[in-house]
Order: sequence, then structure tokens, then C-alpha cells
Amino acid sequence: MAKRILLVDDEKNLIELLANRLQFFGYEVAVESNGYHALKKVQDFKPELIILDVKMPGPSGFYLCEYFKEQKETQTIPIIMMSGLNDEASKMEGLRSGANAYITKPVVPAILMEQIQRFIGKPDK
Repeated sequence: MAKRILLVDDEKNLIELLANRLQFFGYEVAVESNGYHALKKVQDFKPELIILDVKMPGPSGFYLCEYFKEQKETQTIPIIMMSGLNDEASKMEGLRSGANAYITKPVVPAILMEQIQRFIGKPDK
């Protein structure tokens, strides 16, 4: 069974590019464009890793990260935050909210892949 990744971002072009790349490498990917839908999708999809944008409609990535880390069912899921907010305060807020990693946009696909493999390994083929 493929390793499952939930990708949450409201940038349509970016989410399509990343989802296609992750699927090409063998991951099963679900995408959502806002925080409210992400809350439900986590319950239904049961991802092994979550990639969260910070700024999007509905709850922010900071809020969602903190929420997921407080819930028994989701607290062990690694979370990678990705954001255009590249200042130190935002990075620290992401890590304080429970993110396992914080990468900035524009996303370098190789760096994202390295982080994904660090937390959940290479996909099963």
C-alpha cells in the first residue's frame, strides 16, 4: 500500500505540481485547499504525513498544526509546513505549533522530497 500524504494549500498551480510529482514517485496524495476541508480529510484519508500551507481560507496552518498535535489520533503524524512567510518569527511559530519541518516558498521539490523521505521514507513500489 502506498504511503499517504495530505497536501493542504490554496495555490492551485502549486498543489497540482506537487501532487503530480508525489504521485509520480509512488505516494498516494489527497489535496485540500482550505483548513476546514483538511480537518475532515484527515479523518477520512488517514495520512501518514501532512504538508500544510500557513495562509489559506479557514483555519491557518499554524492553528491546524497545533490542533493535529493535540489530538490523540493525529499527534504522531509528521507535519511539514510550507509558506511564503520566510521570516524567523513565522518559522519559529510553525515549529512551536508542532511542525516537524518548515520550508519556504518557492518550494524546491528536491528539498520537499528529502523532508518527506526523512519522516515517512520512500514510497512502497
